[in-house]
Amino acid sequence: MSSNLFCCDLAKYACGLLAIVASIGIVIGCSSQPATSGENAMDTPEYPTAVLTLEKLYNVINEGGGDGSDPAVHGAMHSVGGVLQKLATTTPSLGKNAEKAGEAISRMSELYGNLDKAHHGNGDATYDDMSAELKELMDKLTSYSP
Repeated sequence: MSSNLFCCDLAKYACGLLAIVASIGIVIGCSSQPATSGENAMDTPEYPTAVLTLEKLYNVINEGGGDGSDPAVHGAMHSVGGVLQKLATTTPSLGKNAEKAGEAISRMSELYGNLDKAHHGNGDATYDDMSAELKELMDKLTSYSP
């Protein structure tokens, strides 16, 4: 029980830092959870690899209905910010779609950040309110993959 309290405190601290990072347009997410499968392979990802990793996290969150009390969903939500940040570094390879991909990544970061804040008691965002937009953004990002 004690380690769970530490984890939650650490997550709240990390989420507080999220607001600071978001102010410069980059969301790194809360990283108090263990890395999700495949994330470690993204040290220097190419766009297709990075977008596949994002899609895996998106699917975990979506299939769980964005329920942050589910450990798998909560872990995926904490990993998605770092994956989005890494994905953003790969967009120059997309040529004419680079700007559109960057905008989609930025919006997805904002939505997931708002959802995570709500799960930690700092907002009222719900997955139901944003699931359609997240799907649209995921579809866009996937469509840009060569």
